[in-house]
Parts: sequence; structure tokens; C-alpha cells
Amino acid sequence: MKRAGFLIAAALALGGCSLAGDLTPPPGLATAQAQGFGLPPTTAPLIVPDRPPDPIAGALLYADRCAACHGETGLGDGPQAAALPNPPAALADPQVAQKAIPREWYVVVTEGRLDRFMPGFTSLDDDQRWDVVGYALSLGLSPQAVAEGREVYRAACAACHGELGRGDGTLPDLTSTAFQAERSLLAMYGAITGGVGERMPGFEDSLSDDERWAAAAYVRSLGLPAVETAAGPTATVPVPEAEETAGVETQPAATAHAATGVVTGRVRNGTAGAAPPRDLDVVLHGFDSGDEVLTLTAPVDPDGAFRFEGLERVPGRSYVVTGEYQGVLYASEIGELPAESAAVDLPLTVFEATAETDTIHVSRLHLLFDFPAEGTLQVIELWLLSNLGDRTVLAEGGAIEVDLPAGAGALSLDGGAIGDRFELSEAGFRDRREVVPGENTGELVFSYLLPYDGRLDLVRRSRYPVAATVALIPEGGPRLSADGIVDMGVREVSGAVLHSYELGSIGAGGEIRLSLRGRVGAGGAGASEAAPIVLGASIFALALVVAAWIWLRPSTRLGRRAAPMTAEIDRTLWAIASLDNEFAAGKIDEATYRSRRADLLRRARQGEAR
Repeated sequence: MKRAGFLIAAALALGGCSLAGDLTPPPGLATAQAQGFGLPPTTAPLIVPDRPPDPIAGALLYADRCAACHGETGLGDGPQAAALPNPPAALADPQVAQKAIPREWYVVVTEGRLDRFMPGFTSLDDDQRWDVVGYALSLGLSPQAVAEGREVYRAACAACHGELGRGDGTLPDLTSTAFQAERSLLAMYGAITGGVGERMPGFEDSLSDDERWAAAAYVRSLGLPAVETAAGPTATVPVPEAEETAGVETQPAATAHAATGVVTGRVRNGTAGAAPPRDLDVVLHGFDSGDEVLTLTAPVDPDGAFRFEGLERVPGRSYVVTGEYQGVLYASEIGELPAESAAVDLPLTVFEATAETDTIHVSRLHLLFDFPAEGTLQVIELWLLSNLGDRTVLAEGGAIEVDLPAGAGALSLDGGAIGDRFELSEAGFRDRREVVPGENTGELVFSYLLPYDGRLDLVRRSRYPVAATVALIPEGGPRLSADGIVDMGVREVSGAVLHSYELGSIGAGGEIRLSLRGRVGAGGAGASEAAPIVLGASIFALALVVAAWIWLRPSTRLGRRAAPMTAEIDRTLWAIASLDNEFAAGKIDEATYRSRRADLLRRARQGEAR
């Protein structure tokens, strides 16, 4: 089975899906997996999209991304709200809605509020985030207030501002995005009450307080066309039930057939200043129990949007959207058609390419030492790679350069061979696989042999900055020492007891210097003859667990750069990898395996939250 299949299978398993067998991935998806692992942060623009938001389009996105915390009707009572350390904002509460400045809400939707445990949604494009803001604003507008405000406006305001609020060339256009984005309901109420200079009188004496608030609500509705025009959605994208209770007046939508659904999305270019791709086709892949059962192709329209309709709604079916751009295959996150909705949004981000590697970092480097035979040291290395830029690193001769230590031999490469993914270089080898932007978007696993006579000074040079290094050596074997090394204790991996150490960061071109001293006992360092195979499988299993864990972390899936992996999380993921190997070898029963694995996953997520 191809490595991509392993990665998606691991991701689905970590996400709670039941896999009956191996996953057969779409061709080329191995290069696209990193796209699901994370996207670089984007800076919220100072101005919002130059068009009114569409609350109906935003309603579906709100139901999928926001309602779990903020509640279906925006009262802050979603099913996940009670689990948060800070209650989510009640968007429909007048005390919140009246003070809401649309531009500021747009920035919050883009960047999040980490102090309130709200993620940013850079996985949505600019228009989608603006539509979500529009729907959130509509939650604070009642139909009654808008209707009453319309009558007040026609009697007191239309003579100057125009019947449609466009100012008729002499006054500000109340319907314009420039006007609406910068003003809260409270600001509009203040202008209606006290007037605006000499151009507009105040209505404090002629209108009641309720009438002035109603007029402000109507003016807000002028910037939300869907609220005013009651344009209904298509049959395959029903507006969530929350929209009616929140006061968005819409015509009843035709009910979609219960057995069909739709996957929508938009292709955006994540490289700053780059235009969205043109003439791109995207492919929808559907998986049941790990087997690919559906492949559909659709063109992307001039705005970057795509749509797959008439999909059979099968419980547990997972979908991934892929698209090839400049020779690189990118993939969306994994999604399912939820039981309560007929649609799921799977946006796809692509990037421009560069041959420059100055944005490449090694976020964590694992060195596993083993002694398969007398006089021989095996070093297994796992690199977790990050690209901190906004362009995919893609070099014709190889994106990643790895220098091997002097005397290294018997090079073994996971995921490819010399002549395809890899090629030899004068100092070691090159990895030709591209590295897409984001934290931990790739991994590299390889091993080599060195002669060992009881004394070895190992120097590992890296052309890229390394945030942290973890070294593991069989307990009871040779002593490991280095400047600044921290003893992290022992851990058990698939029956082998390993001593773990951690070293600090180094800059690009820096060196990791380690000293091994001491003889290896007969038969190796207390390990069985199968130890090298077991340990090699364990570090490969760790690579899969780490990749899947990165994929499923909410912070990275929502488009923010992930926090560095802590030592505690690192130890927990090692334990998961070891447990997977034990279960695969038939050493523990399924009930015990699932119980222990669920507990370890909870520990990993709790460690990340801290």
C-alpha cells in the first residue's frame, strides 16, 4: 500500500473513523497530504471585500464552523460551549450585536481570538469569511425591528437618503460596503439620535427610542441584501434552521432529496499577491471504510468556486478534494456530509512555487540509535519538516539536502528509492518531494550504519534550522552525552526500553554533536535479534501517528501555524506508535488496545491545549 494510504488511514483512524482495511489513495495524493497538515497564517486585510456580505451563503458556513460554540441562533449556547474555559460570545444578544463593527468581526473571523480559545478561519477565503460575518450580523436583527424600521425610514429618512438608501448622489450611500463595514448599530443609532453635523438633523425629539433602534436595524439590513430581498438558497444548499429563528427573512427553500448531498468549495492562492489559478479542474474523492469508491471531476469557475452535486449520502463516507497546480497536487482537509446538513464545504488552497529553501525548518529531529550486530551502530532519523513561507519549495534537483556523517553506509530511505524520489549527492542525498507551506508539512525517515568500537563522536550537520532534537538509545547500552543535553528518562517502545534525551535548537548550517561511550553487551544492548526491525517499524509508526496528529489538529486544519510539539506530546505519540505495533503483532486484545489508545489521544490533545 502506498504511503499516502497509510497517512490518510492514520488520519481517519485518529479522527474516530473505523477502518476495515487499507486505503487505496488517488494517484499522486502522497504529495498532497501536507496540504491538509496546515497553512501559513495570513494577515487580515485592512479592508473587507468590496461587496455586501451574503447572509444566506454565510448561514451554511456558520452552521458548519460556528454553531457548535456560538449556538444555532447565536446565543452562545452551542453543544461545545460548556467545555470552553470562556463562554463564546452571544452574537444575537443586543448588548453584543449593537456594538458589532463588521470590519472588526471580519478580522476576528480571520485571525481568531486566542485569548478566548476561538480559532481563526483562514481556511475560508475572503468572501466566505465576509459572508459568515454577514450572517452573524443578521442574527442580531429581528424581522419585526427591520419591518418597523423600514416604515420609520420611509417617513423620516427617504426624502434625503433615497428610497433605497443610496444617497442619490448627495449623501453617503448607506448600502455601500465602505459605509456599513465601519459602523456599528450603536453608531447608526447615535447618528439618528443626535444628527450628523449640518447635513443631518437629530431625531431624538421626533422619534421614540424604539423607533430609532428600528431605523438603525433597517439601515443595517440595507447592507445585507439577502435579509431585505429574501432571496432563497438553492435546493441543495438549505439554510440552517437557525436562520429563521434569528430573523433572516427568506423564502422557503425546496427540500433537497434526503439521499443526496453537495460538496462545495473555493480554490484560493495562499501566496501573497498571487492571483487564484485559472482553468483548473478539481477532483472529489470519496472513501468508504478506507476504500476509494467515488472519483468526480469538476471545473473551477472564474471566481474559484466549485461544486459537486447529487452525492449519495452514505454514513461514514469521507471526502477529499484535490487539484494540481504547477505540477504539485494539493488536497483539502477530510470532510463528511453531516447528518443534519446536505452539504459540506472543502476549500482548497494552492501556492506558487520557489526553488529557494530559506523558509525550510526542521521542527523536530529524532535520532534513534540501535546496535544490530557487534561493531555496528544503526542510526534511524525522523525529520519533521516545516515551510514557514508562503510558496511551495520545489527544486528540480531536490528540495531538501541531507548531509550524512563521515563513514555512513547502507543508506535506507523510507518512501522512495534512489532515482525516483531521492538522488545521491556528494555529501549525502537529496529529497525531490516538494514541501508545501505550513508547520510540520512533511516528514523524512531514513537510516544508515556506522562502525562502532565502544567510542564514537557523531556530528550531524543540518542545512536548515532545527528547533529541537530527540535522541533515543537502548537502556543499558552505551552512554550518550552532549553539551546542553537534557535527560528525559526512559520509555518503552514495542517491548524495547529506550533512554530519551533532548537537545536545544541550532541554526542553519549548525551542528549537533553527540558522544557515545561504552561497549555493547553480547547480543546487542539488551535487545532481541528482532529489535532493529521492531525499532525501525516503531519510528515509521511514529511518523504515521505524527502526520495524522498534525492533520487532525484543529489549529492547523483551520489554517493557523501550529504550536511547536512539546516533549510531553512527543512521548505520548511515541506511546501510541508503540501501542499500534503491539496490537498489529497480536500482543494485546482489541478492547484493551482501543481503550488505551483513546486515553493516549486524550493526553496528547490535553498536552497541546496546555
